[in-house]
Amino acid sequence: GGGGGRGYRRHGDNPPYRSHPSQRRPQGPANRFGQNSTSSVNPKTAVLKQLSAMVAKMGDWAGVGTGMAVSSSASAPADRKEALASISQNTSDLVAVLGGEKNASLFLAFDSTSEQEPEAAGPLATLLSSCAATLPLQTPSYAALGLGVHVQSSILPGYDGFCQRLVKITAARFWTDLDRTLGAGAGAGPTTDTDTQLTSRSNHNKDNATMVEAHLRCKMLLRYMALLTRAGIILPQASESDPQDEEQGNDMSLTAFLKLLVAAAVASENRNSTHHYANGSVLLASLVLHTLPYTLTILSKHVLLSLLHDIETNILANYSSRFTPGTGMQAFLLQDEQVEDAVVDMDEDEEE
Repeated sequence: GGGGGRGYRRHGDNPPYRSHPSQRRPQGPANRFGQNSTSSVNPKTAVLKQLSAMVAKMGDWAGVGTGMAVSSSASAPADRKEALASISQNTSDLVAVLGGEKNASLFLAFDSTSEQEPEAAGPLATLLSSCAATLPLQTPSYAALGLGVHVQSSILPGYDGFCQRLVKITAARFWTDLDRTLGAGAGAGPTTDTDTQLTSRSNHNKDNATMVEAHLRCKMLLRYMALLTRAGIILPQASESDPQDEEQGNDMSLTAFLKLLVAAAVASENRNSTHHYANGSVLLASLVLHTLPYTLTILSKHVLLSLLHDIETNILANYSSRFTPGTGMQAFLLQDEQVEDAVVDMDEDEEE
């Protein structure tokens, strides 16, 4: 029944309006922007993208075995010296390519009159500062690459001063992320109690994540500055030839930079009654404390002790956590000291 005899096809099994093969139209690529849109890629953009990939992997310990200086068939080196040799060779190869006259117009070009920091620094300096902020295991490689390119390009007319541009954009990135860390920059969290109440929970969590990520980038950029100082790119402290530089605000040394952060931390501690500056002093102090281990061989003992004394006396001495212990799942934060009841050893009872 139902008309389903031999050879019967339901309506949905075979399209009733099948066109003749000769009437079929050729189908183009599944690209609504047109078939030739992918062929108009800017060669300069493609080369810079390739450069980003190479620089991002030049000091990668996990992939050093397949790096530029090692054949693709080699396995990742287990020996530290072999890994360092590979990374050193990768750095030398990149210096020869990036700092040479042939590619200077592409990688080292900059516009000193531009108000945009990437254009004023150039593509390579911008890339190095970005990698230093996000790839912490390769930071020493980026310090070596910056120094090598600076030396290589210093003899090229119009391209000298690479390290100055590198330090400038690195510092600019640091201050931008520091604003985000303290809740004063773009994408920062609420800055007043009213804003906190009006901000939804999801947006508040997103803002907190943004501030934490910015704080981590600040730590990496400060460490990069310390390594640049060890490489001789940044002065460790004010020059003896002009001791008034620090007093006049002209001191561009690492010591002056760290002292500025400590002074800001102390000022924030004195103004922490408002929501905007809450915990700002601790965040600033933690940045300095995180950087000091990388400066032990370049800063004097007097400078190190002075920084530590200012932090300990003005910030850590009066610091107390602002977190309030909770209940339920939040009870991991204990409300007070927990003392366990004395437990009698069962073995001792049996012996008695």
